[in-house]
Amino acid sequence: MATSRQVGGGLLVVGAATGYGLLPLFATEARRAGLDTVTVLAIRFTLAAAALWLLVAVRRPAVPPRRVLAAVLAVGASCWTVQAVGYFVAVARLGASLAALLLYTYPLLVVAVAVLAGRQRWHRMLAVASGLVVTGLALVFGVGTGGTRLDPLGAAAGVTAAVTYSAFILLSEPLSQRVDAFLFTALTMTGAAAATVGVTVARGGVPFGAVTHAGAALLALALVSTVAAAVAFLSGLRRIGAATTAILSCTEVVVACTVAATALGDRLSPIQLAGCAAIVAAVVVLNAGQNAVSVTRTDSTSKLCGIRE
Repeated sequence: MATSRQVGGGLLVVGAATGYGLLPLFATEARRAGLDTVTVLAIRFTLAAAALWLLVAVRRPAVPPRRVLAAVLAVGASCWTVQAVGYFVAVARLGASLAALLLYTYPLLVVAVAVLAGRQRWHRMLAVASGLVVTGLALVFGVGTGGTRLDPLGAAAGVTAAVTYSAFILLSEPLSQRVDAFLFTALTMTGAAAATVGVTVARGGVPFGAVTHAGAALLALALVSTVAAAVAFLSGLRRIGAATTAILSCTEVVVACTVAATALGDRLSPIQLAGCAAIVAAVVVLNAGQNAVSVTRTDSTSKLCGIRE
């Protein structure tokens, strides 16, 4: 029987996945106020970084060497920034449902690279997960489009988001073992904020009138879908472990698709819904394989199972 700690941990992870799944809704509302993608991200990362640094100040974790700090900042400024821009562009051009599904192929990409690099052994469950992802993508973006022309830029942006998020995970894995989780997240957000703010300033600065109009959406984007989601995820992970966390994190796709259908006007065909189910099932199967066959025994298991931070 599940203990109260396990139940509480599960609720925290589901809450985190819900926060991440609401991200397209808040981002769309901010863009409707007249803000472009980079400006929305600049404000999101800046507010989130400020809140996370307050948490770091309260926790007072050990500070790693400067070269490690610089590396984490660089990873956030590069991979995290490109991933976020790609995802938001995909949401705008494909809809939140399809964008979320493309992004959620990143667990398979991460494990595939780990296999090629000799950090993970190929096994039957990985083969099954690969087949499910390929089948799911074919149903969603091939048969499921019903002859409708797929936006190539949106698809490229979604693939870019998945690839760069995979790169973020692989690059951050060794770094995260040397840095407190909250400090690590604060540093990556700071790096992403510096990159997006720099681009925003170079393009003419922030349109403060639009920011005022989109204030509620921007605050929700930064605090609900970034800070609160990250804190809930980390707290839940400590209570229930990586394996259960990975499975419960699939809630993010369900929430994103539900929000897209009810609030953003997305409509998926029955075939596309079947493809959604196949991709979510692939993450669950992939997690089962990771739990059964693992080369390394570190906390990075959570990162290889499709958990967002």
